[in-house]
Amino acid sequence: MRAPKNSLRTHLIFKYKEKFNGGKSQFPLNLQSPGILETVVMKHKRFLILSRQERLDKEKKETLQDLLSLNKNLYAAYLLKEQALDIFDEESQENATKRLKRWIENVKLSGIEQFQNVIKRIERYIYGIINYFKHKVTNAQSEGFNNKINIIKRRAYGFRDLEYFKLKILQTCGLKNHQIP
Repeated sequence: MRAPKNSLRTHLIFKYKEKFNGGKSQFPLNLQSPGILETVVMKHKRFLILSRQERLDKEKKETLQDLLSLNKNLYAAYLLKEQALDIFDEESQENATKRLKRWIENVKLSGIEQFQNVIKRIERYIYGIINYFKHKVTNAQSEGFNNKINIIKRRAYGFRDLEYFKLKILQTCGLKNHQIP
């Protein structure tokens, strides 16, 4: 099993998308008395906000700019997302660390409450994130193994044979070549 190249980036994107895709912490549109036109414009455009700008064609970039112009908080959140993802493209550990700390300050100054839990999580794991910039290695592989073990545990509910469980883990993770009955 190969680890994703940038699982930290993936995690950050996941948390960002979580804020847009429903729930109480969803970004409010905050349109000034939204009319039918604004509602239609916003509908089905979420994928543009979640996409990297560099991957959009000219027409979609224009649509994105129109969309972001309708909402100041949405525009600020989009810029913060782009800045955060650019940090992971940084080659130097020193520059990446400085940019990450500056980004955290920018998020705090923005006052966008939906990002506050993301900031708390980043601050809690800052040591691991800085180590990522230093070594370019993540814990994605071990998290993948843990996920597989949890799936096996759910399937094996009620089994009492610990040895069989261990063998299933080894087989599923590709560490044991023979088939288990």
